[in-house]
Formats: sequence, structure tokens, C-alpha cells
Amino acid sequence: MSNTDNATHVPASYVTTYCNHAHRMSDGKPLGHECYILPPEALAAERRGDYEKGIALLQAAKPMRTHKGVRELKTFKLVWSPTGQTIATGIKAVTKRSAIRQAPAPYSKALGEIYATEE
Repeated sequence: MSNTDNATHVPASYVTTYCNHAHRMSDGKPLGHECYILPPEALAAERRGDYEKGIALLQAAKPMRTHKGVRELKTFKLVWSPTGQTIATGIKAVTKRSAIRQAPAPYSKALGEIYATEE
């Protein structure tokens, strides 16, 4: 998955020095790890190299709420096992299983015959 939002050319996430893991730039929620929800302004300041402003914004935001972590969506291609035919592309899901459950009709009647691969 791309780390950049093409519409605005702003990174979708940023690996902060606060925890050395990625946080979403739009709302400060952690990606794939449990952590505090960091102020987006603090992430933007740190990304620009203005660490002092980033630290000040973090301190001003206390107490911060914790979050279990956002799971990023991946893009899958669905394939019909008996024939090897691609039945859907561009399926957005967290796991292969959740992608398969989005299979179009009439394939959705036989989910066991479908497999998903990441695009």
C-alpha cells in the first residue's frame, strides 16, 4: 500500500521518533501497534524537522488517549480456483479472508473455491 495520499501529496503515515512506529497523518492514530493517539500537528512538525514544536505540541496534548492500532487495508485480486480465472481486482481488505468475503455473485455462493492474492 502506498504511503502517500496522491490527492494532496501528503504522506498517509509517518514513522515518528516518539515510538519508532507509523502513525496516520490525518488523525494521529497508530498503525499496526498499540500506542497513544498523537496530535497530527505534532507529527507534521516532526516531519518538517521542527522537533521542538513537535515536542511542545505533544506535551500540550497530555493526557493522550491510547488506541489498539489501525490495521491498514491491502489491495487483493480474487481468483476462481477451478479455472484460475480472475474474478475481481482492486478489493480493499485487511486480510485475504475478508477479501474473499467480498466476492461478486455468483462466486460468493462458493467462497471455498476462491483464493486471494495481494496486488
